[in-house]
Amino acid sequence: MKYILLCLLALSTILHSSESEQLFEPTPFAHIAIQENGRIKPLDTFARNTLLAVHRKRSAKDGNGQKSSAIQWLTELMTKPEVAFERPIFHVRNPRTVEAIGLTSAKNHLYTLRAIREGFQEHQMLIAALFEKGQEALTTDEKQIVELYNIASFVVALSESLTCVLPRYTFSIEENAQAFEVDTNTPFSFLVLLRHLDQLNPRIRAASKKTPNDLSDADKDMLTLWQTIQQDLAPASKRTNMGGLTVIPSDDPATDNTIWMTPWEAVIHTITVGDKPHVTKHLDAWEQCIATIIAEDSTALTTQSAAVLDLQTTADAKNMSLEVGYNSAEWFYKSLTFYILAAIALVVAMAVWPKALYYSALACVVIALGCQTWGLILRMIIMGRPPVSTLYESILFVGWCGAGGFLILEYFLKNGLGLLLGALLGTIMIFVSLGYAAEGDTLGMLSAVLDSNFWLATHVVTITIGYGMAFIAGLLGHVYLIKRIIQKTQTKDIIHLGKIMYASAIIALFFTLFGTILGGIWGDQSWGRFWGWDPKENGALWIVMWLLMLMHARIGGQMKENGMAAGLVVCCAIVSLAWFGVNLLSVGLHSYGFTDSIFANLMGYVGAELVFAGVALLWARAVNKPTTISD
Repeated sequence: MKYILLCLLALSTILHSSESEQLFEPTPFAHIAIQENGRIKPLDTFARNTLLAVHRKRSAKDGNGQKSSAIQWLTELMTKPEVAFERPIFHVRNPRTVEAIGLTSAKNHLYTLRAIREGFQEHQMLIAALFEKGQEALTTDEKQIVELYNIASFVVALSESLTCVLPRYTFSIEENAQAFEVDTNTPFSFLVLLRHLDQLNPRIRAASKKTPNDLSDADKDMLTLWQTIQQDLAPASKRTNMGGLTVIPSDDPATDNTIWMTPWEAVIHTITVGDKPHVTKHLDAWEQCIATIIAEDSTALTTQSAAVLDLQTTADAKNMSLEVGYNSAEWFYKSLTFYILAAIALVVAMAVWPKALYYSALACVVIALGCQTWGLILRMIIMGRPPVSTLYESILFVGWCGAGGFLILEYFLKNGLGLLLGALLGTIMIFVSLGYAAEGDTLGMLSAVLDSNFWLATHVVTITIGYGMAFIAGLLGHVYLIKRIIQKTQTKDIIHLGKIMYASAIIALFFTLFGTILGGIWGDQSWGRFWGWDPKENGALWIVMWLLMLMHARIGGQMKENGMAAGLVVCCAIVSLAWFGVNLLSVGLHSYGFTDSIFANLMGYVGAELVFAGVALLWARAVNKPTTISD
């Protein structure tokens, strides 16, 4: 058995590392903090989310098929944009979008930024017309074109974020080089010119007043430099509007250190407002840090990245390292791998090596649950709140509750059923969560009303546990009906399963009812009313009323085990509608984190559950004669 377990563990490592073994370890540069969407996060997180929006993945390949991490792609984009622009990394799957901007169709749906940029430049009238129509009037294809344009524009702006600290200027005349304390024909950054503004401005003005015939070689050299500077300074305001690398915190007491600037904003601030020591220190630190990246000096990069991070006084260096570690470990992917392995082991155990594979599956489920638990704990530490405040988090938490509940159930059953159902529920929930993880930063800030008080935390945790218990009861209902169809008589294991199913339904009712009451208390504190018939509130009440109806019918004798099991199967559909479905309405005070992309999948799942409940109930009644309608 131990050899089988070791093989399973080795296989899981291979499955997980096959996608990431060629990735480089996150560099010290990845730990530097950036402020985005109201949250201070490491550059590693920013790079992963940006690459995900562009490439649909958090790692990329170059033209030679060599993999690189998101932070490597980001550093290449900012330090070697001419190389990054030629990397086929933009994932555009809609052929109508490709055709609209004149791209040549690619089999892998990947395109270079250079090609996309040129396509949009050739179709400027199309983009202008789409923006004039407004978001509400756009078709699905038109929305995708606008989205691609916005993403491409953001990446272009991002590629220019650090040009002020890149060595991209040169003097070919020794007279000019000596005046600015640089070497002839040796690249230097804009910061060198910034330190010599008192010399730069008079020289430019003097050279610009001369006629072409009167220009000396030094004047021509200076004017050539000035043209390059204008190219960098002209779109500075556009960079600010499009976003960028906001990595320099403001030390102005009036802002309470909440406003961060891009390096170019810091440069313009220095030019227009005057030199400030803290801004100068940040720019100098960034210049040295980028120089070590260009020189590929990993030892110096560690020192210089730490120097930049030390200046970011509003950022918690410990949290930056913790989040980078969380990103790199990918605990939920590890958990998914072990859940799948457990399910495979249990299925195979039905035919061969039942005892050995049973313990192997048990070990896999325990490891999967441990990985998932640690991932949730890290999220709580990083965000400082319960891990159930967004749809993505609640899906993971429900999966964790369900898998944990089935593991406890297995302690009593010891027949593999709890392990199999726990592995299946854990796998399904993590797979569903991946769709929401693909939307961007899963550690994003919440709106103020969702990050407010104690009652919200207790409400969401309690009712989410109720969701998990409802799914446990529902899955047991599935199994009960299947067993009743296969087995013609009431065996002890079926009777025992019915009791467990009933107990799980009672626990689900307790947590959903208690969580709904706590939600009313939160609503009273946040909005001044305990209940307002909001769609989300109605969904929670729907679950409670359905479970109460099942309990009442079962206790009153109007419904027996078969009907109870079918009702709990339907309960899974009701929970899904209350959990996800009301989000499609996009109305009510709870309208946060809503999406309409799940409609088809949700309706398909609900329909399948209703069909299964009806067919399985009729089938179970037909094969278990004599029976009554109350079954």
